[in-house]
Amino acid sequence: MKKLILIFILINVSASTVVLAQEQNMKENSDIIRLKELSEQQKEILKEQRELIKRLHAKFKSTLSEPQKALLKNDSMGKRERKKEFINSLSEDQKSIYKLIRKGVHQSRESFHKSYNKHQKKNHDKHTKLTKEKKRAKIIDN
Repeated sequence: MKKLILIFILINVSASTVVLAQEQNMKENSDIIRLKELSEQQKEILKEQRELIKRLHAKFKSTLSEPQKALLKNDSMGKRERKKEFINSLSEDQKSIYKLIRKGVHQSRESFHKSYNKHQKKNHDKHTKLTKEKKRAKIIDN
């Protein structure tokens, strides 16, 4: 009887591992497919936007004080509380850079999405819908 239970547990663990691996592989494949569908111009826009955001992040990071860095690494607070405390700790200059980063990210996403053709827009909408459904399911499970 113990052997039967052990075999059952092993089968369940193996099946779970296979399912997780397949889900990860499907996500990677969908990302690759989405990247292959981009035109050269869209790829260039993405590259430029990534570089701009990286530069802004580096500039912002260089302005942080040690207490601010420690606050970001503090695991004793929840994510929202930590973010609220961090935002409250920023100087006016840091807040302006932070807002510039947030604004830049939103603008770059918006301009990039405007460059989609009909097929890309359809795939993007489908991907967004699936992502939202997964997040809702994750929230319900927790």
